[in-house]
Order: sequence, then structure tokens, then C-alpha cells
Amino acid sequence: MDGRLPVVVGREAIELYTRRNYTTGDIDLTAPKALLEEVLKSWNFIKKGRVRFNKTLDIYIDWLAEDLDEGKEAEERVNTILIGENIEIRGISIED
Repeated sequence: MDGRLPVVVGREAIELYTRRNYTTGDIDLTAPKALLEEVLKSWNFIKKGRVRFNKTLDIYIDWLAEDLDEGKEAEERVNTILIGENIEIRGISIED
């Protein structure tokens, strides 16, 4: 892989920053497609178009692109968000 990591974007990013005061039905991500396909397949997600679904977990993942539309500057503003004791995810900045 090329070292790029997934970034939570869209409405799911809003949900993270509002601490669930806004909720959404799917998780929007930018990520290298091959990496995302490999990981989600190993977690039993089923692909339907650009959306992946895991019935057991009741989670929809919506792959939007390989990179952020806003470019390199937006990549530099991505935040690391702690969502558990040892779980970190990358989310698009509030400004974007």
C-alpha cells in the first residue's frame, strides 16, 4: 500500500465533532480503494456499488474517493480523534 490512511468525511465527521448530537446512517470515507476493499472484505462487508454493508454490525460504509477533494492542504488539516481508550480514527477538519 502507499501509506495513506482512511479519513472520515461528510455527515459522519459531523457526528464525531458534535458527539452524536447529529446522527447519520452511514460512514463516509476517503481511502485507498485497494486497502478499503481488503479490510472490509475481511470484516464480512458486502459490496453494493460504492457502498459496503455488514448486516451483523448494521453498518454502511460509503467510499467516496481515494483522496480528499479539497486537496493536499485539507490532508494536512486532518485530525486524529480518540474514540475509545486505544482507538484513533482520522477525521476531516472542522474547517473543511
